[in-house]
Amino acid sequence: MSGNKSKFDEWWASPSTKRLVGAVYSLGASVVIIGAMFKILHLPGASITLGLGMVTEAFLFFIGVFDKPMPEYHWNNVFPQLMKEEGEGEPLDLSNAGIQTGKGGRSGNDQGLNNLSQAPALTSLEMENLKSGIRNLAQSADQLTSLSSIASSSSRLGQSMEAASKAAESYVASQSNLTSSYAAIADRMTAVADGAAAYARNIESTNGVLSSINSVYELQLQNVKKQTELFGQQGQQLAAASAGLDKVSAEVAKLQEATALAAAEGAKYQAGVAQLQQQIADLNKVYGNMLNALN
Repeated sequence: MSGNKSKFDEWWASPSTKRLVGAVYSLGASVVIIGAMFKILHLPGASITLGLGMVTEAFLFFIGVFDKPMPEYHWNNVFPQLMKEEGEGEPLDLSNAGIQTGKGGRSGNDQGLNNLSQAPALTSLEMENLKSGIRNLAQSADQLTSLSSIASSSSRLGQSMEAASKAAESYVASQSNLTSSYAAIADRMTAVADGAAAYARNIESTNGVLSSINSVYELQLQNVKKQTELFGQQGQQLAAASAGLDKVSAEVAKLQEATALAAAEGAKYQAGVAQLQQQIADLNKVYGNMLNALN
């Protein structure tokens, strides 16, 4: 029976290999859980650890391909009581599972033992076949034990996969919230930049208006300075006229001429004063208009 198996199948079905595979399943599940924990807690190297866990999980599923299905034994051929239909509510009676009599009836355990003692002796070939059957039965029991350990490991692996899936969903949700926050911050920064640019433009416009006002005011100051110089010259002329009036007492003719000159200079002086007042009024109007424009 074992001669039909390849060496790999014999090695894979050996108890030591089963223990090794169970240990690999447990260690792989631990790596998957650690990777999910790193990703959930955002620890350094979380992406690498989670990737390593996913690769380990894929390897565990890969080696599961070599597991062969457990053989199904027809126990109802050995224990006919198992052929009872389920759901009848009666427990199975295994006390009469002895050897059948020649008439087709079932005897008790004592009668089966008596019949067994009366059976002819087994040959060496039959004994060897019996030993081989017992070994195969023990091997099947070991495989059942390994199957239970593999089922337990698979259950733990399934729980690890569920935890990793929940961790991945939580990570995706946190990434989505973080992206939304980044977008809101970017919008606010854009609004602040636009407001700062508008404020800079307003400041620049105000500086231009103030420069224009300063230029106009400087021109008006220059005009006032020129008028003041003219007034100084007119004052000198008046002083000269006064000196001429002093000489009028000596010469009547010269007095009349000096009087006429003084009257003319007085008219010019009044005209100059009126012109200066008008320019000052114009300057005040211009300055008032500039202030109104700024307000």
